[in-house]
Amino acid sequence: MARVRRRTAEYLRNRALLLASHPPCWLCGGEGADTADHIVPWSQGGSHALSNLRPAHLACNNRRKDKPAHLTNFRPDSSGAW
Repeated sequence: MARVRRRTAEYLRNRALLLASHPPCWLCGGEGADTADHIVPWSQGGSHALSNLRPAHLACNNRRKDKPAHLTNFRPDSSGAW
């Protein structure tokens, strides 16, 4: 059974920390990331920990859905890490 998506206090706190410096989207590289994307998708057991979140545009995050990042046609962020 899939996990219920909830915006917990941990997720909201970590998303705010992540977006505070106005970082680019880790999926497309464009400026103006407005949400946090889970590296290991929440539906696949990923956590809301800061180490599992990356800045993303809502549209990019929705397009990726719950696929592993390496199976999408997005490019990695400037660090080269997915």
